[in-house]
Amino acid sequence: MSIKSRLLKLESVSNTEPRPVHIMRIIADVGDIIPIGYRCGEVEIIRHPNESEEEFKTRCHDSVAWPIGENYRHIFNPIYTSS
Repeated sequence: MSIKSRLLKLESVSNTEPRPVHIMRIIADVGDIIPIGYRCGEVEIIRHPNESEEEFKTRCHDSVAWPIGENYRHIFNPIYTSS
């Protein structure tokens, strides 16, 4: 089987429908200051005590709307204590 025929066969069975990409950007400052949460637009998400980083990121992702079938991104900015 030639390379051309193998490529044609591979392309015929591959899924050519593009999937939407959702990008979640979490802004992190350099230094010792640890944010208490993040803000994305009007939504504020405060980290719960004993919540793992993975659980917190999942909750941030689930706290905002993601348009179905569209490429989209959200930017999460840190929230610090005011003291």
